[in-house]
Amino acid sequence: MTLKKLRQQIDEINNDILHLLSKREEVSRKIGHLKKEQVLPIFDRKREGEILNTLVKKGGELNLEPRFIKKVFTLILKQSRKQMKKK
Repeated sequence: MTLKKLRQQIDEINNDILHLLSKREEVSRKIGHLKKEQVLPIFDRKREGEILNTLVKKGGELNLEPRFIKKVFTLILKQSRKQMKKK
C-alpha cells in the first residue's frame, strides 16, 4: 500500500468522524430539549462517568490508551452539554 492511499483512508475516516460528531450534536440538542421540558439538569455526573468507563473498557479491547479515550470523550461530552443548552 502506498502513502497516498493510506492518507486517503485517513481522510475518509476523518470525514466519517466529522459526520458522526455532527449527528451526535443533533441528538444532544434533542436531549437538551427533553431535559428542559422535564426540568432535568443538563449535567449528569453519574451518566457521564458511566459513559467514560464503558468507552475506556471498549477502547482497551481495541488497544486504545485509556488516557486518550478519556481526553477525547471528555471534550465530546463537554461539547454535548453546550449543545443541550442551545434553544
